[in-house]
Amino acid sequence: MRQENPDIDYIRIAATALPFLLAILTLSAVGRVDRIAMVVLWGTAAISLLWLLARYRADILRERRRLRIGAGGRERGGAAPLALVRIVDGMADPLLLLDMKRRVLHANRAARTLVGEAIVGKDISFYVRHPAALEALDAAIASGQPAEREFTLLDPVERACMMRAGIIEAGEEDATARFVLASILDLTKMKRVEKMRADFVANASHELRTPLATIAGFIETLAGPAANDAEARRRFLAIMGEEAARMLRLIEDLLSLSRIELDEHLPPGGAVDLAPLLENIVNTMAPRGKKDAPEIRLSLAAALPPARADRDQLVQVFQNLIDNAIKYGRAGTPVDITAQPVERIPGRSEGGVAVTVFNQGEAIPPEHIPRLTERFYRVDSARSRKLGGTGLGLAIVKHIVSRHRGALAIDSVPGLGTTVTVYLPSNAAAPAA
Repeated sequence: MRQENPDIDYIRIAATALPFLLAILTLSAVGRVDRIAMVVLWGTAAISLLWLLARYRADILRERRRLRIGAGGRERGGAAPLALVRIVDGMADPLLLLDMKRRVLHANRAARTLVGEAIVGKDISFYVRHPAALEALDAAIASGQPAEREFTLLDPVERACMMRAGIIEAGEEDATARFVLASILDLTKMKRVEKMRADFVANASHELRTPLATIAGFIETLAGPAANDAEARRRFLAIMGEEAARMLRLIEDLLSLSRIELDEHLPPGGAVDLAPLLENIVNTMAPRGKKDAPEIRLSLAAALPPARADRDQLVQVFQNLIDNAIKYGRAGTPVDITAQPVERIPGRSEGGVAVTVFNQGEAIPPEHIPRLTERFYRVDSARSRKLGGTGLGLAIVKHIVSRHRGALAIDSVPGLGTTVTVYLPSNAAAPAA
């Protein structure tokens, strides 16, 4: 419905009386009307004008009050109180303002992005069809009390959501009206975190239970049938030692991850010279004297700025990445490490340093790459355990890079290999350690 300015009605009243007044003035000017008739005509005109004003004044004031209450309404959606519109628009969460018949009067940007631009002016059921979401609205309208229900949106992608609805009153004096304020909360990320937490507990329990069960079984065997078998005792003790070492690595990684997450909100402020740090790591990890041992090749840019970083955590990052590159590279192929300055870190406005670790192993399927930094996630679980992996290495790398306000990129191409790039902000102003 089109909303007009009520002051226009005063203009219409004046316009109605104007021809009559002009006629009187014209007759008076040409001398066609005597004095008594002039008084009668002017009096009649004044009375008519006063009557018109009195007749429409109440309607005009009522319309003005209605428009003041609904100043924020949309043409398609009807009247929505200006104060409520401002509140809805100022919120980051998807918010909808509906009338008591579930028609959407106003939707903020987040809500329009979530359910569609054309929702204003329509019944919400045209866009949010899930029975649970509509049930929350109906329950709030029927009871006048807040209501909430969880539901799933399938378009354009599947998302776990919650509809929360409550009744509010807005207006002035006798022009108050009731509205439904509804929020659609996207719970997808929270649900994913809850699942990851549950998976983490389950995976950690499984990772610890397996070596413990192995050790317990060998102890039972050594205490019974193999009590006097020296060869079996030697072999079993070696396996028990490997399983115990695996548990220690897992516990150390869990503790390390916990410490990193504790300080993740505090970015480091020191400056680290990456050239000597990488050279030292490469010299330490080079598997000399082993058959089919890969060559680790390091290439450093001439003018490499210092990184704003925690030195010990960077050692942890690059040791993890180089260790993975050695384990999963094809036999006899080198591991290449490069470091060079970059003008811009992905997702950030500042420049820094990019350190790339490349190996010529089997390509990682694209569907696995987004999940590689999840705790205990493995593309090939059996191979990872056989190679001594805990499933936490890339999770540790991700959290350290996040603390450094950097970026992590993983790219894998069939027939070529896998490239992992760590971007770190530079700290040219501080002396490098």
